[in-house]
Amino acid sequence: SAQGISEDCGKYNSWQSMAVLRERYAAGKVLEAQCEKDCSAKECTPKKLVNSAGEDRCNVDFSYCSVPFVYRNDAGKHYSTLSDQGYNLEADVCTDDSYKVTDS
Repeated sequence: SAQGISEDCGKYNSWQSMAVLRERYAAGKVLEAQCEKDCSAKECTPKKLVNSAGEDRCNVDFSYCSVPFVYRNDAGKHYSTLSDQGYNLEADVCTDDSYKVTDS
């Protein structure tokens, strides 16, 4: 508030018990281990439509995957990835459920 910034307290009221936090943490570690072995499951590559420089793009998070790999759809369109990070790909990637990670 000293800087004139104020937020409703409800924005920060997201407390959870330690048991719930441990369970969520463990679930994330299980997914991380599964995706490191086989990143073809959709849960391993979450997608989100974003606007980048005035253009719609599909941000795909490959941080669970081991590199290198190819991200390909059933029509044969593909993206070669060399890093386990997020990439802003064409917007249609977010609507095409046939995209998945395959070996390079």
